[in-house]
Amino acid sequence: DFRTPLHGIMGSSECLQGTPLDAFQSGLINTIETCGKTLLDTFDNLLSFSKINNLTNSNYRRPSVTSIRSEVHRSGSDTLQTPVDLSILAEEVVDTAFAGNEFVRVSPIKSGMTTRAVPAHLTAAHPAKGLEAMTVLLDYDTTKDWVFATQAGGWIRIILNLVGNSLKYTERGCVTIRLDSRELPSPTSVDDVEVLVTVSDSGKGMSDDFLGQSVFSPFVQEDPLSPGTGLGLSIVKQIITSMGGTISVSSKKDEGTQFSVVVCMTRTSQSAESSKSSAVSAVTEMLQSKRINMIIPEGEADETNIVELCRKWFKAPVLCSSEPEEADLYIVMKRHANALAQRLSLRPASANLTSTKPVIVLCKDLVSAHALQSSRSMAAISPVMEYMSQPLAPNKIAKTLMQCLERDNSYGPDLAATPIQTLSRTASISSQRPRARRATSNLSANSSASNPEVVPATPMVEKSGFNHRG
Repeated sequence: DFRTPLHGIMGSSECLQGTPLDAFQSGLINTIETCGKTLLDTFDNLLSFSKINNLTNSNYRRPSVTSIRSEVHRSGSDTLQTPVDLSILAEEVVDTAFAGNEFVRVSPIKSGMTTRAVPAHLTAAHPAKGLEAMTVLLDYDTTKDWVFATQAGGWIRIILNLVGNSLKYTERGCVTIRLDSRELPSPTSVDDVEVLVTVSDSGKGMSDDFLGQSVFSPFVQEDPLSPGTGLGLSIVKQIITSMGGTISVSSKKDEGTQFSVVVCMTRTSQSAESSKSSAVSAVTEMLQSKRINMIIPEGEADETNIVELCRKWFKAPVLCSSEPEEADLYIVMKRHANALAQRLSLRPASANLTSTKPVIVLCKDLVSAHALQSSRSMAAISPVMEYMSQPLAPNKIAKTLMQCLERDNSYGPDLAATPIQTLSRTASISSQRPRARRATSNLSANSSASNPEVVPATPMVEKSGFNHRG
């Protein structure tokens, strides 16, 4: 009953991918595909989990980790364990959670009410409420191997619930998701490691009474008027327990919350069909001979911390300056883009250092990225523009940097004389999960899509002669 309409949604989005689309439409369809595949994996895990889990039975005695694993083996559900790149899966799920949160903030749909269309005043001209004051970051060591033999669906539900709660109760500040791994003191195998997932936020927090008594209780919420059923954390705890792991929480009222999940996992030599490592390593190598300049007014703070992230993930130093310096790639924040475009429009093209180089604009959400892309004034900065929205993550930023550098090389010395080339679609994060988990979707396993949160620029039809790309 659930899969049939879901297959229709995913099949329709796949068909739409083959039609002429602008960048914003393509990004929305990719988001539909990502969310659909995440939901499909969640259904599969839910069906498996319901067959082997009896923790909700009050007469059931909590089993040991060994007995749980034995039961999983006897039930045959261990066959659902496949090589999964946990870093890629986390990027996809965080993208899904952010997309859903962005829709809730923008959409006028309320509880018990429906609408057929979002009013025009809530679209491109108005970004999602609250997201402009929030930074969402996924951080992990890009040099480590994150491929484990596990059930993707279980991790999807864990990360989706924890990140969803953080986004739900955070209006400003940051939501940070971190993956870490450490060696076990006495592992049974050299491939056994302890994986730690932390989700922290600067949101409203929880009281000590609720934290100590009811945080993992089903159908209980600290604020009874808050949307939801209060089942999420209860389900997350049961899934983690079934994996033999633990979950802990610390929180302070009006300061924030941090959830920590620890699970013992086994690395596998089998490929998870992930392009993350190749994208990150390729960009790291490309940037060794490139100069990056972040244009930021004096006295302004880089709340995205993109300078430190580029140094940490790609070993690439970033020069910060209030005016463009000589560089191969430029970065500017969305709130500074219009002022920069206005200043550069008053200069001759020969005096504009960015006019022949790619520029990345960091946006807080996809809607504001589309609004800025639709502005003709952006052509004053550069004809090679990429608009990247949150959440920030290594693989996503690596693909954006690679697209910029590839587009820069495709233009040659004369940008104005060279028409914009249609970008070849890179595999979406959602298509990088093990394909065995997609067998039930009845969709082509060879479909691919671009990064759902990266919005390539569509140059406007200007007097300067830039051709519009459909």
